[in-house]
Amino acid sequence: MSLFKDLWWFFKLNKRTYLIAIVSLLAIDIASMVPPRILGALVDMFAKKHFDMSLVYKFGIGVAVVAVLTYAMRYIWRVLLWGNANKLEKMLRLDLFKHLLKMDSNFYQKYRTGDLMTHVITDIGAVGNGASRGVLMLADSILQGGVVLISMCLVVNPKLCFFALLPFPILVGGAFFLGKKMQKAYKGYQKSLSEIGEKAQESVSSVKVIRTFGQEKEDAESFEKISWNAKRKFDKVAIFEGCYDLMFTSVKNLCYVMVIIVGGILVTRHTLTIGGVVTFMNYIVLMLWPMFALGQIFNVTSQGRVSYARLRTLFDEISEIEDDAPDAIQTIGGELTVDVKKFRYLDDEDHGVDDINFTIKPGGTLGIVGRTGSGKSTVARLLMREFDTYEGTLKFGANDYRDIALGALQGSIGYVPQDHFLFSVPIRENIAFGLPEMTQEQIEHYAKIANVHDDIKNFPEGYETVVGERGVSLSGGQKQRVSIARALAIEPRMLIFDDALSAVDAKTENSILGNIKEDFAEDITVIIAHRLSSVMHADEIIVLDHGRITERGTHAELLANRGWYEEMWRNQKIESEF
Repeated sequence: MSLFKDLWWFFKLNKRTYLIAIVSLLAIDIASMVPPRILGALVDMFAKKHFDMSLVYKFGIGVAVVAVLTYAMRYIWRVLLWGNANKLEKMLRLDLFKHLLKMDSNFYQKYRTGDLMTHVITDIGAVGNGASRGVLMLADSILQGGVVLISMCLVVNPKLCFFALLPFPILVGGAFFLGKKMQKAYKGYQKSLSEIGEKAQESVSSVKVIRTFGQEKEDAESFEKISWNAKRKFDKVAIFEGCYDLMFTSVKNLCYVMVIIVGGILVTRHTLTIGGVVTFMNYIVLMLWPMFALGQIFNVTSQGRVSYARLRTLFDEISEIEDDAPDAIQTIGGELTVDVKKFRYLDDEDHGVDDINFTIKPGGTLGIVGRTGSGKSTVARLLMREFDTYEGTLKFGANDYRDIALGALQGSIGYVPQDHFLFSVPIRENIAFGLPEMTQEQIEHYAKIANVHDDIKNFPEGYETVVGERGVSLSGGQKQRVSIARALAIEPRMLIFDDALSAVDAKTENSILGNIKEDFAEDITVIIAHRLSSVMHADEIIVLDHGRITERGTHAELLANRGWYEEMWRNQKIESEF
């Protein structure tokens, strides 16, 4: 029942609709007492061989009125209860989605995409089920159980009621016992669903790699193992549900036996009529739903409770990037100053950067090169303010990064990552992603700077071409250039290219960089690259190795230094000649 306590805030928010729904349930429960009583009166009338047709008509009208009332009330409570559940799911899903958008990179290192999808879909659905079916079962088990019990005592016979309900404590005690077991089993099942989601997301995302290496069979076997684990976990839940069904059926049959034995004795003693026994038997049938609901409450609320706890774990996660302070700086400008003494990734002391320092004036360009894993992308992520857990300072002008509003900072940075993610929408919308109100003329302007306009015009549908999931219908170079156009379209104050020109030839690369230098002359540009020709015209180039700066200077100075840069330049020049 702790789920209802957790959701009390929502029940208070919608108390009017929940109250109307409960009153409708009560009206149905009271109305449902009439047909059994009418049936018992008819049986007594037939037993006495006294047939009054006018009375039969009245009984028929009464049953019809009850049916219409029941239908109307059932419609009301269904619309209200299930409507509230959908409202709760919408609220939780939207809040969770907004929360996920605010979280930092450390959060996404901790939680995998498939697991988060399970939270968004399965867990929220289980909570909504608890706010609808759970409330229905709790309210109706109390209301209908109480109404039937009163009718049994007042309308039929209190002694028969006492004996008929003797087996009920077995059901109540068993429900409490099995409810705890079911909650534990369902928690394991939900965890296994997260594992399925993680595996499915990973396999679908990497299907090309799986096929290239011929690992379809092995990957399917891996998925089968995870699926079998989920099945075993669900089997535990099903076992406890089966135990409750068995207990419910046994208690129900015991009640019938008690009614037949005690009712038969009372009829022979002329303290109860046959019609009274028939009425009582129908009341027992009506009592079965509260009995069933009583046990199912623990099942539904246990599932909802586990899911709500999993959601709360996500909501309790706090981003390490502090933002939205009342005095946060909204405008940025000036030179970029970086002086990072030390940075390490969450739970990974072996990866990070040390003693990274440089200054870039407006209109200046910095090149960052180095071996794979040397820390180049880490510097880019620090410039994007994905982390605040570093020792040292990053400044834009005189303002510390941590004092600048996150939205203002990110809105002033045009970032082109190594993984060029494009949305499954037309190319036009991908380029205008940062500023959806852009005109077609503006979109084409930035596409021309990125040297992709001619490619787009050659597509049958031009800028309306839908690129497919992650831009699957475009070549690597086309995806890179569309990503560059998207970054340029927000008119940033700082451009960061994280190995963003690797899929284009040298001529196209020079054309793009020349266009950017001309149209974004006042912007700060950071170019991270493996191909040294991408950074040879930079105002300063830094060489990273194991997270530290090992060389720095202009292209000419680094060649004269005869270090790693000069050796790599010579090797790449030989490769290009061949």
